Amino acid sequence: MLWRLLMTRFSIPRLLSLILPLSLPFPLPAQAQNPLAPKEQALAAGECQQGLELYKTRLNLEINPQTGQLQGTFSAELQNPYSKPITQSCLVLNAGLEIKSLSLPGLKQILKEPAQADTPVAYRLIANKPLAPGARQKLSLSYTGKIQGPPKFGRIQPEDVFLTAQSFFYPRFEKAWKRYCELDVQVTLPKGYLPVLSGALEPPRLNQGVYLAPLDTNCGFQSDHGFDLAAAPFQTHDQGAVRIYYRQNKSLSPAELQTLHQEFSATLEALNKQFGSHAATQFNLVENKREDLGGMAKVNTIFLSDKYFGKPATVAPNQYSYFKQVLKDESRVASEFDYYRRTVIAHEGAHLFVNYFFDYDKPWVAEGLPEFVSLGVLASQGNKTDLERKLAEYRRIWQQIPNRPLPALNQATLDTQIGSLSNYNGTPLALWNIWQARGDGFWPLWQSWLADHKKPLLYQSFKAHFQLSPSESAQFETGFDPTGL
Repeated sequence: MLWRLLMTRFSIPRLLSLILPLSLPFPLPAQAQNPLAPKEQALAAGECQQGLELYKTRLNLEINPQTGQLQGTFSAELQNPYSKPITQSCLVLNAGLEIKSLSLPGLKQILKEPAQADTPVAYRLIANKPLAPGARQKLSLSYTGKIQGPPKFGRIQPEDVFLTAQSFFYPRFEKAWKRYCELDVQVTLPKGYLPVLSGALEPPRLNQGVYLAPLDTNCGFQSDHGFDLAAAPFQTHDQGAVRIYYRQNKSLSPAELQTLHQEFSATLEALNKQFGSHAATQFNLVENKREDLGGMAKVNTIFLSDKYFGKPATVAPNQYSYFKQVLKDESRVASEFDYYRRTVIAHEGAHLFVNYFFDYDKPWVAEGLPEFVSLGVLASQGNKTDLERKLAEYRRIWQQIPNRPLPALNQATLDTQIGSLSNYNGTPLALWNIWQARGDGFWPLWQSWLADHKKPLLYQSFKAHFQLSPSESAQFETGFDPTGL
């Protein structure tokens, strides 16, 4: 379920939204005598670009994992933060959910973007009168249904609820940068289920059968921040600033829990030195059902593959069998899982800091920067073996990428397989090459570049800050060859 409520002039790929896909027509309580049926109309270029400011925001989620059903309500006061009146608001809805009711004073017309398979659909709410600068309107709606479409939109299954990073909504409003907005989240789940919300100031508190999770986080995010929610029959283990959530049917030894705590805590310590202190005081490491050995990160939480929670032969039989066949030595399989777990935690931890401190919608470093940051984490921990293996993997993959010539690293986006591979592997190698060439002088420059949290991570700012030589800049702008590195 993805929520995005935005103002005029915005392109769909960048919408920050309030998602709940829609079955129409639906009644509007404020206009019960004349329900408005949405009129289908394509979104013009640049529409719905800038966000409204939100106050008194509340999201209620009632989740039934046995049926996959989701229902609830959303309400907020919308304020025009600009010097000109606003003529429309935008609501982006995800396929599968039905709006039961929607109330917005003075609503004149609803325009619906033509649907495309199971992808989110934008709706424009046209008012009779423009919303004046500084004026507020109250929006409220109720919804019900099942999430549909790709897994990135979430899943609700028995003992496995996961509403992803695109599930909830925050305003895109540059003037609110570093100002805090409150979002009151209430979650209802069956008995025995424990929810985890990334970005919550404290673990959700149970009150009369409802989990209360107030979020207090930056409301001026320029990229898709918000929060993710996972829920399952979890048990927890706390140590210092880290809480581990793992399923009740798992039996992790004290040594296994200590290893997870130590690796995550050491990663956080190294990242605080690179970026400065993260504002979160509580960090979560959450077991998350996945087919692979990866993870994902949001605000203060890493959702780590369930393949790392328990004995590999039991919890990850496919990967265990594969490693056993490739390595031809069963005694080395456990070490292989250890390597992937350490490097995934370092990479996802890097995302927590990069995404928190920066406008991070810049493709040239979309995944390459977290990969390079994770190299710095491994180096600071003295983990030479993991570091050398990562570098060897970058070089091997780079040499195997087909369809050369490759895009320049400062232009490699994640939109294509070639661009993605270049971003993941070429960018950290090029940065590593500069680090090795500059020696001890590299790291103070790197930290001072990251210290200015208000700037976007543009390649040009990196080039100017480091005063790249023609040969160094050529690695990013024309072509990069890691041979011999």
